[in-house]
Amino acid sequence: MIKIDQVKCRPITATSVEISWTLKPTDHPISSVRFTVLRSEGENGPFEDRSGPLVGTQSFVDSANLKAKQNVICWKIRVDDVVTGISKFYPEGDPTEAFKFHPHLEVVRFPGNFDADFIALEIVRRNNLLLRRFTGRLMAYCPILTQGPRCPVCFDNVKKRPKLSACPECFGSTFDGGYNTPISIFIDVNPSPVVIQLASFGKIEENQTVAWTSNYPLAKPNDMIVEPTNRRWRVLQVNAVTKNRYIVQQLMQLQEIDKSDPEFGFSVDLNMQAPAEDFVGFFPKKFSPKVVPTEGSGLL
Repeated sequence: MIKIDQVKCRPITATSVEISWTLKPTDHPISSVRFTVLRSEGENGPFEDRSGPLVGTQSFVDSANLKAKQNVICWKIRVDDVVTGISKFYPEGDPTEAFKFHPHLEVVRFPGNFDADFIALEIVRRNNLLLRRFTGRLMAYCPILTQGPRCPVCFDNVKKRPKLSACPECFGSTFDGGYNTPISIFIDVNPSPVVIQLASFGKIEENQTVAWTSNYPLAKPNDMIVEPTNRRWRVLQVNAVTKNRYIVQQLMQLQEIDKSDPEFGFSVDLNMQAPAEDFVGFFPKKFSPKVVPTEGSGLL
């Protein structure tokens, strides 16, 4: 059965937290398990289902009131094997520090110690608002798999290397499934220059550009970005803008993927749905006499 190695909690805004987990190496197919995120305000429960069965993903964004001074929020991950019917909880027993989120953001206790304060979260809120209302475009972000079961088609377990250069099952990642479930986010992509390189065998048209997005999800090289027109980009490099070591903005260097590359075999629903407005954290000021519009007005 697939086993979880580590779970991390990361505040995204003042009202949302990302729960992500890594897997221990195994040959068990990841498609046969379902992940469920459970939450409680007490260390011993009772825990409630927050996510429902998750397939093909290793992260979940949960809404949480991080402004409260007294609450302590705890999470657990349940792994259900649909073949054997066995369920396993992580962690077993009481939550560990990796699953426990304390109300004071300055002393958040979990691996990584991101040290998020309300100033950093306000910067994130404004970046999200700028992307949603003005400069960003809704796109599908596909994190590449870097752990879990290897591809049963192209990966050689003896030589520890792929046997195919363009595998239709893992799309060149060597891991079963290739990519996690696409995440709909707003990204600001700059216009790309038109460059042609002359080689001995002909012309090479490499299209590269830069883009930026907010702090979710955390980008890494070889991730894929898909536009609504099915134009696809590969992340080459990521530079993070931080506030006290907490990531508030991500600058990415992108390379356009050729239609002959295996990444185009990964199925992405181009009818993307924007995340809820609450994800931006846009709320009217307290005691404000004006009704602040929250959808489609373009007003701050």
